[in-house]
Amino acid sequence: MATGENNASSFFSSIPDWLSQHTPDIPYANTVNHAVDQASTSVRDTLSAATWLPDFARPRPVPTTSRNTSTWAPAPPRGTFSSLKGWVDSHRAWSAAAVSFVGTGAYLLYHSRRRYARKRRARRTANGAKVEVVVVAGAANTPMTRALILDLERRGFIVYVVAATATEEDIVKSYGKPDIQPLHLDVTDPEDVRNTMTYFKELFDSSRHSHPSKTPRQLHFAGIVVLPDTVYPSGPLETISPDIWSDAINAKILGTIATMQAFLQAIVGHKARVTFLTPSIVSSLRPAFHGVESTVVGALEGFITSIRRELASVGVELCHIKFGNVNCDSTQERSGLQRNVGSEVLTWPTFARRAFASNFLAQMARRNGGILTGGEGRSQRSSMRYVNNAVFDSLTQRRPWTLQRVGQGSLMYALVGAMAPANLISWMTGIQSIPRVASREERGTLDSPGWEKV
Repeated sequence: MATGENNASSFFSSIPDWLSQHTPDIPYANTVNHAVDQASTSVRDTLSAATWLPDFARPRPVPTTSRNTSTWAPAPPRGTFSSLKGWVDSHRAWSAAAVSFVGTGAYLLYHSRRRYARKRRARRTANGAKVEVVVVAGAANTPMTRALILDLERRGFIVYVVAATATEEDIVKSYGKPDIQPLHLDVTDPEDVRNTMTYFKELFDSSRHSHPSKTPRQLHFAGIVVLPDTVYPSGPLETISPDIWSDAINAKILGTIATMQAFLQAIVGHKARVTFLTPSIVSSLRPAFHGVESTVVGALEGFITSIRRELASVGVELCHIKFGNVNCDSTQERSGLQRNVGSEVLTWPTFARRAFASNFLAQMARRNGGILTGGEGRSQRSSMRYVNNAVFDSLTQRRPWTLQRVGQGSLMYALVGAMAPANLISWMTGIQSIPRVASREERGTLDSPGWEKV
């Protein structure tokens, strides 16, 4: 009897498994099962919430995560960090490039700001006396040279300014600084050059007193800063006389070479530094009507490259600083922009007015708008402090840069001049082709009053 009951129990217990195995194959079985499940769940929820049933007879509510209930819930929203992480994982090459670009830019910006804000002072003795001597060879009446001289003296240098005439000596003395002294040097007089250099060498051969109550000090020749005059004439070739060309070449090229020849023995003997400063915007673009500046600066750059290699063989460092548009708090450097170009054009020969006047006036208008100057407004010009810092570093750093570019537009116009085609540079500077120039018979009509109105 017991055996029969066990067999019956085993038979009935296997029925749910048999039904679950075969009912999916019966049409509409899944629909019927799902409807029965929902009905049973509804009845159970109703009875579980009924208050008239006793607690022992009240069924428990069906859990929301029932095995037979299939509910869809949207994925939780991803945060910003998760989204960014997913994008980085999917675009690893772009992510590496972006990190490299941002990291390099941040480092360069941090390094430049740190260099700019670093305090720069020349070496002194224990009692505070100045011992570093710097020679500045440049036009003492220009704002940039004056700002550079005053800054070197403020940083602790004894500054000697090369003066060829008595007028230049008076300008240097007008600075009113005891550590800024004129050094008379007329490079056209060999005897004067010998006497001046003998006096200059004696400064370092003997001890000097900075004050009667202080101990003597041994001076040290730190270097020479060469800054040729940065004012150049502009205009068509026919309007620039040979005398102007001769003066520019003699003063800016031959004068610079003769000054270097005079100080060469002292430079090599004291291993002093040599620093050249030249404008870079016009010399990089070499635009029309700027033949004098392009020729002079190009010749100076060739001389600087040659003399750098010559001095490197004897252990002397030379630094070339190319500056762009720099704010010197003065209008003298920009006198070329402020002159009355209309009246100047009227003084040109007839052929020059006919052929080049329109392009020259257009270029001057572009120049007043920022072309060839790196920006016209004061806010667009770089501070003179950048030039002062570059000069100080070239005199004091253990390994100075052989070439530095400072000032607004210095690097940008160098790249444009090196890579841009000539037609693009002409368009930037306002130059247009003139299809036809007046013949000799037509030139006589150019002197009529109608031209004056133009």
